[in-house]
Amino acid sequence: MTPREKFIKCLKREPITGHVPHFELVFFLTMEAIGKIHPQHRCFDQWDQMSRREQDLHVKDIAETYI
Repeated sequence: MTPREKFIKCLKREPITGHVPHFELVFFLTMEAIGKIHPQHRCFDQWDQMSRREQDLHVKDIAETYI
């Protein structure tokens, strides 16, 4: 039985042998919840072009978002 078949059987609550498959599903509802874009959805391609002050503001904003 392939891992995919085993996963489908578990979703259908059918008996399987061995370990129970698991997965992690992540929802990024930060915009709806706190009005900010999640840090993983931000683009920092121009990080080196920012001043040290701008970089510090981004770091603080990311920390506040995670907290």
